Amino acid sequence: MAKAQKKETKASKSKDTKKKAKVIPIEKAISKKKADGKDLTPLEKARLARASGKGKAKSKKKNALPIFKAPEDFKPHFLEVLIKTDKDGLLSNAIKATRYQGRYDPQADDKKKADLGSYDPATLLGILSRLSMTTFVTNVTKRLPANKTYKILMRVNKKSADDSISVAIKTISVAEKSKKTGRVKAVEMDKKDPEYRKIRKASRILPAAFKNVLMPPKRVRGTKVKKEAEDDE
Repeated sequence: MAKAQKKETKASKSKDTKKKAKVIPIEKAISKKKADGKDLTPLEKARLARASGKGKAKSKKKNALPIFKAPEDFKPHFLEVLIKTDKDGLLSNAIKATRYQGRYDPQADDKKKADLGSYDPATLLGILSRLSMTTFVTNVTKRLPANKTYKILMRVNKKSADDSISVAIKTISVAEKSKKTGRVKAVEMDKKDPEYRKIRKASRILPAAFKNVLMPPKRVRGTKVKKEAEDDE
């Protein structure tokens, strides 16, 4: 009987201690550890610094890039850009851009395509300069592979909020030669590929290239027939 009473008293005491147990704030626990002469971990040091208000202030957001208003006659469009690297891994001056009317379709009729360089070379040079900026690195081993051709599909839009230009890179493909057939075909790159990421970085600074973009010249009915007749002469 006495033993049963002792067990009950012990159980009641343990319950009381559990009830009385208090959660020690992490700051106090760290401070006690510090007072005892124990080494603090980097995470504990950071927590203690934040609690005392001496920690590093949260970094401010990166300075926003300037916005570029779209021209009054601007129309959103798809643009297919072909670029090539030189033997040093830097972009060459070989660039071609095809503007599409409506949806993107490589097999679309020629009347729905326009060679950007033929009527708006300034915008074409702007695209090349910004792609060159993000793909350039001084370390030769970290550059793009030499003598490679890339196809970039981008969508050039106008934001409804402020009429500013935005550029979204949809896909990036690289020209690969088949070992079996010897034919060259465009292979879409994985978004985690380092080469893909180098090129895609340009999307943030590409809007500036389109600040004065021109509309394709209007086609005159019968122009193609007239040109063929002139060639025959």
